[in-house]
Amino acid sequence: MTTRLDKADAKNPSVPARDEMTGMVQVAAEDRQPVRETLQRYCSIALITAVMIGGVMILIDLRPMGKGLILGAVFSVINFTLIATALPMRIGLGRKKAFLFSLGSIQLRFALMAIPLVLSLKLDLFAVSTVAVGLFMVQMAILGDQLWMRLRNPERVKC
Repeated sequence: MTTRLDKADAKNPSVPARDEMTGMVQVAAEDRQPVRETLQRYCSIALITAVMIGGVMILIDLRPMGKGLILGAVFSVINFTLIATALPMRIGLGRKKAFLFSLGSIQLRFALMAIPLVLSLKLDLFAVSTVAVGLFMVQMAILGDQLWMRLRNPERVKC
């Protein structure tokens, strides 16, 4: 079933079109490009780092720790992708709809993050501590990248 999009406001071209059925703002592809680039950058850094560190742990016979780090990092990337995907959908919703959408989104993300933790508690294949660290790999990648940029070129980075 296709829906007709309302035309953007003629007086204010910066007002985007809305879907008639959902009331959600339609975000143009060119507006999503910076989000995609950010996702690709930080998720790649997080996964590559987790696989490298996890691989070393597996090689030195710390298999559950290495696997736990990689598992946590994979779920961290999925969580970050859900955040980036859901954020533009919230724009333009009414206050109540935005609140309910946000509440549902955070519940979904918490349930998603619980999966690797429960797996690590139930199975001896994964170490709980490194799964927990892995769940924060994207956040660590963001902080590490910002720190690296600040150290490399302090006058260019503005707070």
